[in-house]
Formats: sequence, C-alpha cells, structure tokens
Amino acid sequence: DQSRTLIVNETCRLDFHRLQINGLDDASMQPFRAGPWHVVVNGEIYNSEALKRSHELQTVSGSDCEVVARLLQTGMGPSKLCDLLDGVYAFVAYNEVKRTLVAARDPFGVRSLYIATSHGGFGPRLAIASEFKTLIAGGAQHIAPFPPGKLFHYDVETGNERWQQHHVGFETRFFPLFNGIDDAEAMRRLRTKLVGAVRKRVTCDRLPIGCFVSGGVDSSLIAALVVQAVVANGGFPEDVWTFSIGQEGATDLAYARMVADHLNTTHHEVHTTREDMLAAIPSVIYDLETWDTTTVRAATGHTLLATYIQKNTPVKVLFSGEGADEIMGSYLYFSGAPSPVAFQEESLRLCRDLHRYDVLRVELSCASRGLECRVPFLDKAFVATALRIPPPQRGFRDHNGGTMEKWLLRQAFDDGTLLPREVLWRRKEAFSDGVSSPEASWHHQIQAHAETMFPASSAANKENAFTPEQQWYRHVFQTHFPDCHAIIPYEWLPKWTDQKDPSARALPQYQ
Repeated sequence: DQSRTLIVNETCRLDFHRLQINGLDDASMQPFRAGPWHVVVNGEIYNSEALKRSHELQTVSGSDCEVVARLLQTGMGPSKLCDLLDGVYAFVAYNEVKRTLVAARDPFGVRSLYIATSHGGFGPRLAIASEFKTLIAGGAQHIAPFPPGKLFHYDVETGNERWQQHHVGFETRFFPLFNGIDDAEAMRRLRTKLVGAVRKRVTCDRLPIGCFVSGGVDSSLIAALVVQAVVANGGFPEDVWTFSIGQEGATDLAYARMVADHLNTTHHEVHTTREDMLAAIPSVIYDLETWDTTTVRAATGHTLLATYIQKNTPVKVLFSGEGADEIMGSYLYFSGAPSPVAFQEESLRLCRDLHRYDVLRVELSCASRGLECRVPFLDKAFVATALRIPPPQRGFRDHNGGTMEKWLLRQAFDDGTLLPREVLWRRKEAFSDGVSSPEASWHHQIQAHAETMFPASSAANKENAFTPEQQWYRHVFQTHFPDCHAIIPYEWLPKWTDQKDPSARALPQYQ
C-alpha cells in the first residue's frame, strides 16, 4: 500500500513496504521515530493495547507495531522487550546516537527474515531483509536465515556483533511434561488456549477476514473458531470469507464446502487444472526461495489461491491451520514412533525448523501477493501447553477400530455443533495432494512432468541421487538465484520409514 526509504545517516538506510492492516492512518507508516530510535517492524503485536496501558506509552498512530519503538524509547532492553511481545514479528531498530542496531524475530519465525554480512575494503557491512532476493540484488554475501527466537546486536562503528536467545529453544528440557494430567483436563487446556489464540487475532481494520479451508481438521477448526469470535464481537458468519482450491475430483473441495455450509461463511471455491499448477511452479520457487520438494508441492495450490484472493476480493488477512501437525505430532509417520521420547524429540525438531518449511510456505505464498496470514496454532501460550501434554495422550489414539492422529484435539472440540463430525474426524490428507483426486495425485502429476525434462537416467540425476522432480526444482532455483545454496538444511522427509517420497499418500499408513 505504501513504500518509504529513510537515510538515517551515512551508516544506516531503512526501506519499508507497508501492507495496511491495523492503523490505516498516515502516522502508522514506518519507519517509526522514537527518540534516538528508528524502527521498522513486520508483524502483528496482539497485546499492543495491554502494553500501552501497563507501560503508559504515548503512541501517535493506530499501528500495533508502534509499541516496539515506544518501549525501546523508554530505555527498556531489547531482550525484555521481546519477552513482553505476544505476536509475530521481525524488526530492526537503529539507535542514531549510539550507532547501534538490534534485530529480532519471533519464536517460530512466522515473519520471514534473512541476514547477510560481508567484510570488504570499506569495512564491515550488514544487511537484513524479509526476502533473500533483496540481499542478492544488493550484492550481499554470506546470506542466512535469521534464527527464530534470536536477538541480534550490532555496533556500526566497530562491526562487533552479538547474538542472544530471547525465547526458549525447542528442546526437551524447556517443555517438562504434565505428568498425571487426565484427558479431560488436557482437553480443557487445549480448548482454552486455542480459543484465546484465535480471539486475539481477529482484531483487524481491513475487513472482511478470510480463512484458508482445505476441509482438514486444522484449517476447518480455525475457521470455525474465527466465525465464533467474529459473531461474539457483533458480526455475522457471512462476514468471514472462506477459500478452497482444487482440481476436478479433489478431495479437499467437497470437505471445504461442507465446512462453509455448516458455518454459513461466504465461500469461494477455486477450480484449477494440472496445466495451471505445473505452469505456476517456477514462480512458486522464486517467491518462496526454496527448492524443498514437499514445500513446493504444497505451495503451488496455496500460491494460486492467494493470487485469486488478491485479484478478486478485498480480503487482506487470512487465517490458516499451519503448525498443528508439528505440535501435535500428527503426520502419519508419527504412528511409527519407536518411543514417546522419540515422538517428543521429533515434534520439537519440526517446531525448530518450521520457518524453513511450512511456515515459510504460508508466509511467502501470502506476502508475495500482498496478503497477511495468521496462524493461531503457533500462539506462544497454545504451544507451551500442547507440547507439555505427554505424547501418548496428544498423539495417535485408538478410534473406531484403528488409530487417529490428533485424537485429543479433535475430542476437545467434539461438541456436536462446532463442525460436522465427518470433518472433525477426517483423517489427515496432505494439502499438497488434497488439491487433486485420489486417482491422479498431484505429486504423481509433477513427477511425470519432471521426467520429460530431467529423465531419471540423466547423468546429473544419477551423480547427485536426485529424482527428476528434485532436479527440476534445483534447476529453477539456480536459474533465479545463482550460487545461492545454504537456504534449507535438508529436504523434508518422514522418519521411521524407508519411504523416499514426502507425500503422505505414499506412506503405508495412508492405506
């Protein structure tokens, strides 16, 4: 909606591109000036009003992000500031008097951020941006993801830098289990925290609010709670717009429609084709800045849907169900976890890496289209509660003669009214394949297409043990970003199985 460049002095330049969500006034445009501080924030601070009251902050705009600048102006240390923030954010703050800079990113890395340093003939140089293509265009070197939950201090004069953890890491010792908690109490805590996570996120000056709905339990549950919160605030169900996408015969479309009909939302069903989805893959790789197989597969439908929303609707804020699988341990391969300890460690590992995979997908699929996505499952309070429920309770449980993932979460909201039981108890279907029919899975369509360009027998594939699909993605990535390699540490694959394809439909458990 707006862009601004600020040259603070000969050592610091700040650029900001704004999507207006809260605070539609000109005073909400960044960078914010607060005493010696110049601050840019990409984020949503859900407790901004509470922070204004408790710290008697005088703000001049309607932006929730202004509290970051005002708290720094009080002399508050950046570490304490980050501890107080309840929300998602990536921010950079420059002190023109001390000539120091601080930067931070939220615990899950919901807001994207990259950092680059180079030490040329003119002394130390630092660059931070929301996308690494910006840094490449500026000639930066040594680009890396800015670690989630970290705080960075930089002295412009000396080049000295220091990293600091501002949020607990996703390690076992930080999440001691609730030993002895019964199912009823565990469900009560899950329900309370998730309802609260949704309610704090429905505040928005840009209406209507939207929801991505695949017809799976995660996105459907979030949509139902969004409708509940909007109605509680005096609105109507049809004020919430829901969106789904799929090819002919896609399993997700029918379930998403069932959800929309049940909730009485304003529903939009986008029909796509194999050809449209294959044609979109190069731009998906460019927008998401990744070659990871499962991320690209899932992002194709997501990006096409975001493009439709951008071009055809007034919606700017959308809710999504990302994070639930990692937190609840509900990918199908978790049913083969060799022990509760292994289950917990894998869940925590996935949470640590979310910013490189599913969170990166939902954030940049939306942000590249001028949209903002909100992910209530990644609320700090919900995560701190869910990850402490013992794996045997929160993981796979007996259900109708088999086992069901997220049994505890589903049961917590099974009140007979919130969602149709066919949706609430629908087994997991990967979004990357739910956009297609069971007879012609999306991952099979990609593989067949990639084989025509990069046959499995080719020398490059054999030498590097790449599949034709992986070779295609890497080729596109290198075309866009030559000589840029260290963005993802590994390709996402299920554990405790010999399967070499990330699709859930390829797992024995899926059958």
